[in-house]
Amino acid sequence: MDKTTGKILFVSHDASRTGAPFVLLHLLKWLKENTEVEFEVLLKNGGELESEFEALAPTYIWYKPGNPKNLFEKILLYYNLSSLSPNSHKDKLSRLFLQKKFNVIFTNSVASCDAINELKQRLDIPIICYLHELEISIRQFCGLDVFKEAQKNIDLYIGSSKMVVDNLKINHGLSDKKIDLVYDYIPAKEYHEARNEYDTQELRMKIGVPDGSFVVGSCGTIDWRKGVDLIPQISRLVRQKSDLPIYFVWIGGVQSGVDFEKFLQDVDKLNLKDKVIFIDYALDYFAAIDVFLLPSREDPFPLVCLQAAAFEKPVICFELSGGIPDFVEKDCGFVVPYLDIEAAAEKIIELAQNRELCSRLGKNAAQKAMKRHDVSIAGRQIMDIIKKVLAKSRVV
Repeated sequence: MDKTTGKILFVSHDASRTGAPFVLLHLLKWLKENTEVEFEVLLKNGGELESEFEALAPTYIWYKPGNPKNLFEKILLYYNLSSLSPNSHKDKLSRLFLQKKFNVIFTNSVASCDAINELKQRLDIPIICYLHELEISIRQFCGLDVFKEAQKNIDLYIGSSKMVVDNLKINHGLSDKKIDLVYDYIPAKEYHEARNEYDTQELRMKIGVPDGSFVVGSCGTIDWRKGVDLIPQISRLVRQKSDLPIYFVWIGGVQSGVDFEKFLQDVDKLNLKDKVIFIDYALDYFAAIDVFLLPSREDPFPLVCLQAAAFEKPVICFELSGGIPDFVEKDCGFVVPYLDIEAAAEKIIELAQNRELCSRLGKNAAQKAMKRHDVSIAGRQIMDIIKKVLAKSRVV
């Protein structure tokens, strides 16, 4: 065990196939392969990635629902008198964690703040919170009251982009001494080396786009924040301005529910069913696109842009939308004015017309992702921060 970092309890709000859990999973894999740091994992809730966390370290669920087998157990559970009750489960885990003598808690995502407040009551050890969210997400996934309460219990914040750090200072009054900056990351070198293993033609056949087409990829959940509603509008503008075979492919997201139905209605009324395609998430599909379009209104530093970059795909995004404009700059794609869908359409057409430019920007993006945002770089930065927090707590 690394004596300078002690034993770490890593906390994730869940194990879903979304950005924050993937960030933590990348870090834990790197730690397992490159260090002797001892750690365990607490998931606020479970999810699809649960088995991947379990493969790396002992993994526990904080909000584990009770499963009463008869009416008597149901009554006890209802009045919070059962050993199956949520509080009993948390108390049992807390006693276990005290026995394990963790030195620091590293929480991931603002959605873990309610668990932070509960853990601090039970385990009096330093807490670090790695935030990947901007203001709308803080309000949506945490709530200002819970977030404010958590501020009393968090020893140090890490922001995943400069905009995240600035938001914590401006809207929540945090000082420079209370915040560090570590940009989000992926195993960029690994993805870049593996990119040629994918059969692009086969993937495009699977997606349903013809040979010779230019494919614009986007990825994420189906919601307002991610800007999925802008895709039909941008596609319509592209079709009006160009005769080139340009297709839009949205990777991932739950393809059901009211928000998805709203989106499909726009696609249908604009007669874009053959130009806008939805597919389930798989990393492979980043090999099948030509350019990555991030239509997000608010996205702190989305991993999907880094994934596309590692696959040598340029990125188009809106300014003021989050941290990705800091990555794209002027050499990895285009940053267009906020919600200027006409400008986004024009840049897509420009890249479709100039494949050499598209390739050059994509190669630049890959080099930058590997140089700045590989997990090995962030992993060392995070370990240094943990050591700093522990050293301060020992002095006190």
